Order: sequence, then structure tokens, then C-alpha cells
Amino acid sequence: MIKPAQIYAATEDGLRILELHIKDVREALRSKKAIKLREENTASAYVKLQKRRDGLTVYGVTDFGDDGKMKDPIQIHMEATGLRFNEAIMDLAQIFGVQDSLNRSVNKPDIRQDQAPADMPDGNEFWELLDDFTDDMCRVMGPKVTREHLRALHWLPVKFFARVKDRRITFRYSNERFPIFARECWYTDKDGKQNCFYKLYEPMNPEKGYRFSYTPRGKKQEDYVNGLWELRDAFRRMNDEEEAAWFRDPANEGKPYIEKKLPAAVICSGERDSLCARSQGYFPLWLNSETTELIPETHREIMRYVEVLYNIPDIDATGIRCGTKLALKFMDIHTAWLPAEYLSQYRDNRGKPRKDLRDWMELRPDASDFKKLINRAAPACFWTVKIETSKDGKNVKRKFYIDFICLKNFLNLNGFYTLRDKTKKDTQFIKVTGNIVEEVTPKEIRAFVENWAEEESLDRELRNLIANTQFLNAASLEGLRELDPDFTNYTDRAQWFYFPHFALEVTADGIVKHDSKKDVTGRYVWRKNVIDHDVKLLDDMFTITHPDGQTESADFDITIHPHGSNYFRYLINSSRIYWRKELEQNLADMTQEQADEYRAAHRFDIQGDGLDPDEIQEQKQCLINKIFTIGYMMHRFKSPSRPWAPFVMDNVIGENDQCNGGSGKSFMFKALSQFVNFVPLPGRNTKLFENQFWAERISRHVDISLFDDIDEYFPIKQLYDTITGDMTINPKNNQSYTLTYEEAPKFAFTTNYVPKEFNGSTVRRMLYVVMSDYYHQRSEENDYNETRTIRDDFNKDLFSAQYTEAEWSADINFIMQCVRFYLSVAPLNIKIEPRMGNIIYRKYLRDMSDNFRDWAEQFFAEGGEHLDCAVIRQDAYEDYKRFSGAGKTTMQGFTKALKGFCFTCDYIDELNPADQCNSGGTRILKRITDPVSGKTKSTDMIYLRTVTEARKMEQPEPVEPKQGDLFMPPTTEEDRPF
Repeated sequence: MIKPAQIYAATEDGLRILELHIKDVREALRSKKAIKLREENTASAYVKLQKRRDGLTVYGVTDFGDDGKMKDPIQIHMEATGLRFNEAIMDLAQIFGVQDSLNRSVNKPDIRQDQAPADMPDGNEFWELLDDFTDDMCRVMGPKVTREHLRALHWLPVKFFARVKDRRITFRYSNERFPIFARECWYTDKDGKQNCFYKLYEPMNPEKGYRFSYTPRGKKQEDYVNGLWELRDAFRRMNDEEEAAWFRDPANEGKPYIEKKLPAAVICSGERDSLCARSQGYFPLWLNSETTELIPETHREIMRYVEVLYNIPDIDATGIRCGTKLALKFMDIHTAWLPAEYLSQYRDNRGKPRKDLRDWMELRPDASDFKKLINRAAPACFWTVKIETSKDGKNVKRKFYIDFICLKNFLNLNGFYTLRDKTKKDTQFIKVTGNIVEEVTPKEIRAFVENWAEEESLDRELRNLIANTQFLNAASLEGLRELDPDFTNYTDRAQWFYFPHFALEVTADGIVKHDSKKDVTGRYVWRKNVIDHDVKLLDDMFTITHPDGQTESADFDITIHPHGSNYFRYLINSSRIYWRKELEQNLADMTQEQADEYRAAHRFDIQGDGLDPDEIQEQKQCLINKIFTIGYMMHRFKSPSRPWAPFVMDNVIGENDQCNGGSGKSFMFKALSQFVNFVPLPGRNTKLFENQFWAERISRHVDISLFDDIDEYFPIKQLYDTITGDMTINPKNNQSYTLTYEEAPKFAFTTNYVPKEFNGSTVRRMLYVVMSDYYHQRSEENDYNETRTIRDDFNKDLFSAQYTEAEWSADINFIMQCVRFYLSVAPLNIKIEPRMGNIIYRKYLRDMSDNFRDWAEQFFAEGGEHLDCAVIRQDAYEDYKRFSGAGKTTMQGFTKALKGFCFTCDYIDELNPADQCNSGGTRILKRITDPVSGKTKSTDMIYLRTVTEARKMEQPEPVEPKQGDLFMPPTTEEDRPF
């Protein structure tokens, strides 16, 4: 336990504590002026450094407007926070980083060694005891533990413990920072003789696994129940005294004595917890470990001795699991659960959240607090039986009653709770199994109890009572304990995937397996998010590398290793942008047999034969982008610096921006719905946001929301604030609420159209993904030779009932490896996107109508008078309007279309080159004289530079040799200046 002196030493004699609650306390101390501690007209409190009776020098506050007594900083903190003394000590220790942690350099025994006598064999053990327990030894065992409590449970104070090994005796001497205890564990052997073994205990050993040992070796009883010998002895002594008193009373002559029971015993989780229970007047029992099971024979013996048997489990995952199991196995045991939320606020001397009875008693040492804890205990047995006798005494009848408090306890022990969710109007009922949560109805809860009663063969009268009780109606069940499970399955550097019996943690460094019963403490998962497959970790399916020091997305390269993932194969083929060149043009001169053989050998190949290196790199970049995107979407953490929404579109260029579809865009995300909470939204509905309830299916439990197949005119800008900020949900028949940016899902879009905008606001939010037309639909409007679907590549639907466990395992491994890759590059702050040339080209094609192209090809005809010179923009605009007959055309629309023409025209190099623009601007302004009015004014011009002129400008001027220069004529074509 941390002491006040340690707190004051770390807080400038308490001055920093006063700063937490008193404004300008240092200035008041310097000026010696009064300060105000409350609303008052005149300041009446003073701060002063004082030396106390205990020798500490501490700043104190005297408030003459109150009782005029000086209060130290801890008292001030207690009044301000409402904490008790011990709680305040712990709270201040955490605020100011004061630790009483175990340390190998400090918490260690005094080691001495000596030569072993000739008659002392290896393995021999012996020890010497101290005269009595020290005050520090008592304090280590518990805040209220005394020497009498230690002796009552047969503990002994050890001076040293020695063991012989390799002819040397090693002595381990106890000290203030490393006390050693021994306990006599008495038992009756198979011959009926009393015997004992000794349990050595080093509570301050930093190595938790080495705190216990037993001697002599081989004598430890595996099913030994600590404290049972002492309980049995107390029962016998009490009844011996009671029986003697019974027979001394003449009124009892001829009457038999009936044994009486002790009031209660408490099952504890360990040595120090048991001593804390003993210090509160209860007989403690504890097993060799938390996971050791209490056998029915021992339970029956214990219940022979006591009226009530309590259990106070630890509140870590193991303690809760074992405590629940014990309560349901022996339904008369009263379980007293420690307050988990309260205890977890504080840390023990190993830096772990506090979890056991001794931890709680260090914070709440008063006997009244322990009494309240015991009073809250309840058994799992939710019915009572009363024996009713008729007035004439002839008829005896049993009558059953249901105890609602115990019924709720029974349901809680079986995992039934209400869910804390302020966004829902109606109460939600849940069932928790381990760390798996699923929604249930009141009807299902009632059915569970009735089925349990039938399986346990309870009396028919009791089962009838259960079937008809109002305590299992929805209104009553709303009284079940409320639970607020933490469904967070990620950190900024990790993502968790849950399976029926284990969880996999994915980080940039690898994938780690965790046992659900031991290592997933406090982490919950919805049943629908548990991946119900037997997954084995597989070797890497790909390796993505980039040159050292380079962080551009185009620098990445991928090597694909042998694998069994069909989903990965689908992504490979959907990235084969040049598949027609590889599989049609290059195979045209082959025989049918050769072509079929090539296609079979290269079914899923990102770098097929016949493609040049730049084409292969573009395909690889397309695939790496998809891997990056999947990793990003499957990592639930939302970084404010990466507020992206994947935008998936076709790479193919159709006539007039023709909508082809069928490339497998939607499947890329719909496949992920097998593993996360996924909500699809209608992308074709351009009036979606006019419905105020459009987002009611979205909640903090949704991971991905997909706007599928969005229309060309879908108002995507209305989602910009939602993508990068908080999100307001308006559910029907309930109040609206807000999801924070971190709580809201990640959004994605798929479309058959090119985005209308590539401005900064859009590009900042979008993570672009392109799909090749490897998967396509043949029609009269295109020139495809066949129709190819994803199913055609695999002869089955992916993730369907036809899938084997090996295929599931391979695809799940691939997705987790995508997450691992994303986490490995996330610190680089890059966005890996595909080459966008074709997409930008399609965008400009759409900006420019066929009508505008016809006009521009005439007005800016190759070799014509309007190229490589400044043209009055208004004149060109008016000429286009006369040509098109489109009177409503705006100058803005004209300029947008002109940019599209310049980008897509082969002989145009640039619109409005920088060397033609006015200084520091992007406009070309010239002074032009109006031929009619004769006035001169500044006029907007446009300048279309051709590729030919641009090439001429890039050629250097010929350099005339100076006199004395040695001039050598160029020897190669590359050396020629022009």
C-alpha cells in the first residue's frame, strides 16, 4: 500500500495536489494573501507549510470561514472528489505516477550460500522460523490482518528457507521487502493418521509463477481444500461446547442434542484473500488454484458445517468464468461479486487492474463495507420451499415461491442481460457466452428457464410456477442487469478477428493467436461477427515491397506466392487491364490447343507473357491498390488523417462513356460482408437523401456501408461531411442521435460511371479503385467475344455453401494478410491508388459532348489559324454557340468542355501555357482594340499549344563555338542537339 509520505515526496510536499483544486495557490503562498475556497465576499483561507507530528513537512490549508482547522492536501483532495482516504491515496498515486511496484532489484531475498555437510544429500530442504510475525508481514497479507488471524490459519513466519543442490546450501532469508511465509496444511491420510505438508509463500516475488512451493516434495494433496481442516475443527469445538452446555441444562434431560452449524464460510481465490475474509470474522476456504474444481463430496461436507457458503471470485476473466461455473454447479452457494468498474480504476503493485478481495479491502477496509458486500451476495437457486402444516397437524404440504432477485442472478450467471444502448427506444435483451454476444427476446429467455427446469427434473409444481410466473414477462425482465460490452476490436495498430474458440490479432508484424477463454479479457464480439470456421494460419500469399526511402504508390512491387485463395485470384483477374492483348492478340497466331494450354497455365497471372514491363507494372499497381483498400476497410480504426471512402469504377473506355458493368466491382466489398457488419445502401436512388430516415440501419456496430452501383447523378457531395466527420442518424419513431467520426462506419462506392469531379475536396476523401473488364458481359453494343463471370473461373459461387473449409481458411488468411500489409504502410501516410490515366481520360470525354468535339475539331483544326496563338475567348465562345445552337451554354461549361478537348486531342499539348499567362496568374489577358468603337480594353484570351510547337520549344538553341574552343561533332544520334 502506498503511504502518504510517498505521495507528498512526489508532489512538492503536497503543493501540486493543492493546485488541482485551488486556483493560483502558488501566488497566494508567495504573497501570503488569503484565497477563496467557496463563494464568499472576503477570502478567508490561507496556505502554509507546516511540520506535522509524524515528521512530515506538508502544505496545509486553514479555512477561517469554515471550522478554522488546517487540512492537508490529501484531505482537500478527498473533499473535492468525494473519495475515501485509501481511494484518495490510490487516485493521487495514479495522477502523479507514484508506484509501489514490485522490482527485481528491490523485492528479493537475502541470498547466502555455504558448503553442505557430508551427511546432507542434494534435495534436502529445511528452514528456520522467526519468533513472530512483524507488522509489515501482517500488512502485506491484508489491511486488517493481525498475528492472530495468521496463526488461526496455521501460517508461520519464516526467517530463511534453505535447499541443497550440487553440494551447496542456498539460504533465502526473508526481509521487509521480501517476506516469506509457510503454512501447515493438515490432512488425514489413508490410514486415518493426521499429517501435514507445508506450503511456502513469497507474496512479494516479482515472478508471479514462483510465489508458491511445497515441502516436503511429493506430499502435496492435489484435491486439498485449504481452510477445511480449520473449519472442521471450529465446527467440532463449537458443537462440543454446545453439547456440553445442552446436557448441563436440566430442561434438556432425555432430549437428544442436534448439531448446530456455523453461520457461514467464504470461498476465496487465494492466500491473502482468505486472510482478509478471516479478518472480517468469516471462515475462509480456498483451493489450490482458481481453476481447481470443488467436488460434490467436499461441498456436502462444507454444507454440513455452515448455514451459508459464500464465494468471492476474482473479477478477471478466469475468476468470472470459474465463479460462474461454481455458482451454477452448486446453486446454494451465494456469490458476492466485487464491483468491477470501481476496482478496475486502480492498479496493483504489478501494474494490473485490481481484481480480488484484498485489492478491494485496501480501498474499502471498513467492516461495514465487507458486510455490504456479503449482503449483496445471492445464490443461483431462484426458488424457496416453505412447509405448510394444516391446523390439525395431519397434512403437510410444500409450497414453492420464486425469488426475483435470485432469478435475475440465475439469468445473469447464464449470460442474460439488457444492453445499454441509448440510441434504441426499446430495451434490448442479450445473451453473453464467454465474449460472444447475441440478441435474444423475452420469449427466448422464458423458454431457456423452462427448458432448464425440465432438464433438471424439477418438481412439476415448481415447473408450473415457472411457466406461469410474471417475473419472466418482458416488463419484469427489463430489470435484468444492464451491460455495456466493449465491442472495440481494434487499436490504431491492430485488428482482431474472432473465431468460436480463439481470436487472431493482426498487426504490422504478424498475426497472433489468442485463446478466447484466457487472452480476450474485456473484448466482446457479436455472434454474427464470429467467423464460424476452423482457420489455420497459412504462409504469406504475397510480398509487397518498395525501394528504401521511396513512398510513392507507384514504387511498390508485388510477388505472388503459391496460395489457395479464390478471393485473391478474383482480385488478380480483376486487375488484368491488358488481358485482351495477352489472351486475344498474343494468342491469335497459336493453335487452339496451344492457346488453351496457355490460358490454363495463366488462369490467375498478373504478369502474363507478351506484356511490356510498363503494362505489367500498371496491372500490379492495380492489384496492390485493391490489397491496400481491403486492408484499409477491414481495419475498423478511423484515422482523421485518412478519412477515405473507396470509389470503385471500371477502367475500360466505352464509346460515349458507355456503361458496361459486370466487372465484379460490387463483389469486392460484398465478400467482406462475410466477416463484418455490412449495410448496403441503394446507390441508384438519386433522391436517397430526401428521405430523412435513409441512415436508420446504420449504428455504431456497423463496420462498412456500401453505396452500390451509384447513378451518374448521385449527389455524393452531400456525404462529404459524413465521410470526414460525425454522422447524425434519424431513426423512425425515436430521437435522432449522433455517431462520432470514430463510431461511424467506413463508406464505399461502386459505379459504372466516371466521377464528375476530381477536385481537391473529392480527391482528399476518395480512395480510387479500378477494375479491369476481364469479367464482362457480351452484348450487341460491344465487341467482346464471350461473357465471363467470376463463377466461370471457379465453377462455383465464392463464399457459397459449396465452399470447403480449406477454401474458407485460405480466403480468411488472405484478408488478414491484406490488413497486415495496410498496417505496415499506414505509418508512411500514403494512399496507394492505381494509375488513373484512363479514368481521367473518361472524365474529360464526359465533360465534352459530341457536339462540342465536332465544333472544336473544326475551330482548332490541326494546322489551322487558331492554334499556337492567342484567341479571344469570347469570340470562340460565341462561335461555338452559333455552331451548336445551344443558347443556354455558359462560359463555365464552355471552358470545362474545352479542357476536355485539349486533354483528349492527340495534337494538343497544353491549354494556356504558363509562359503565355500573365505574371503570377493562370489567365492570359491582352489589351485589344475594339474595331468598332476604337476603344482598348483588357481581354481574356485562350491559347492552345500544339505538340509540334512544344517539341520545338524543348530543343536547345545551337551553340556557336568560340575562338579557341575544341569543337567535336556529335558521334551518335542521341548526342545531336537537334
